[in-house]
Amino acid sequence: MVKPDMHLTSSLRPRLSDMDGTAVHWIWLHMNLLTAIATLWICAWAASNGKVEIVTGVFVVGALGYFLGLIVGASCGLVFFAMSLLSSPLTRNNLTAAMLGFVGYCVAAWLGYQHSEKKRMKAARAQLTHPDQILPWDMVNEVRTSLAAIRYLLFPMHESQDQKLNLATQELSRLESLFNECEWENQQQLKKESQPFW
Repeated sequence: MVKPDMHLTSSLRPRLSDMDGTAVHWIWLHMNLLTAIATLWICAWAASNGKVEIVTGVFVVGALGYFLGLIVGASCGLVFFAMSLLSSPLTRNNLTAAMLGFVGYCVAAWLGYQHSEKKRMKAARAQLTHPDQILPWDMVNEVRTSLAAIRYLLFPMHESQDQKLNLATQELSRLESLFNECEWENQQQLKKESQPFW
């Protein structure tokens, strides 16, 4: 009689563990969205209760988190929290507003910092990789034809060795000039795109 209960408990734990893992993974993937919703809710609550200084503080702390970093933004949020505690009597409503403001400051500093880090990482990733370049179809055909000609010239059925080598060298030089011309055209196009419109 005891064994079925143990089996039920032992099969329930892995399922609960899997559900926990799924929930944590979902929360982690949507952390920025959830914190943004929480910040908006705090700002809406503060604005509806006449606590405009909390809304202003959230925006200031978020901007500081973006431009100066998480520590500076959170420290400024702590200063705003202390100022709100010291500037008003410690009633239940004022203490609740100060605590929600502190949560809003911390979340706004985190969101600002996260946004700046994502932007910095995207810029760093863009510098490491170069955008794909698409060759015109006629150039691809030229390269394919030239490579076939070089293969034929290097491994022919007849003709002298010196003549084959000269023809292969000429074909390789023609290919090199073709790619140099394409690169020059790309550089001219980039210069034309980077010039101001006016």
